Amino acid sequence: MSEEKPLYRREYSGFVPASALAQEFFDKTKVGKLVELPGKKPRNAGFHRKYFQMVRIVADGAGILPDDMLVLIKYALHHYDMVPSPAGGKFPKLRSISFAKMDQQEFDAFYQRTLTLIIEQILPGSSMADLQSAILEFG
Repeated sequence: MSEEKPLYRREYSGFVPASALAQEFFDKTKVGKLVELPGKKPRNAGFHRKYFQMVRIVADGAGILPDDMLVLIKYALHHYDMVPSPAGGKFPKLRSISFAKMDQQEFDAFYQRTLTLIIEQILPGSSMADLQSAILEFG
């Protein structure tokens, strides 16, 4: 289970508490006191599902399993760290794209890089409009 995080909503007057934890922090903070907010947007679950719909569609078009397609995408986008091998040398360890590892802004960038990769290298000849239409139809 993920730990609760304080959430704030942007309104014209500024940021206001949008969760119980944020309200508790707000109530304990004196007026005029300077505080630091992390400035991350929480992930959009619908957008996350849309991404995996796209991966399934592309995997189907390429004739491979969706899990394998995700590995190929991460590798092609260099979404990995090089870790030492016990035998010497290094090998790529794929990074996660989970909610805990990426905020929405990071995931948006990863999504856009995936779209470009698909159009230019995985399914060349397809268009961005075709891909987006297929994603909408699939969902």
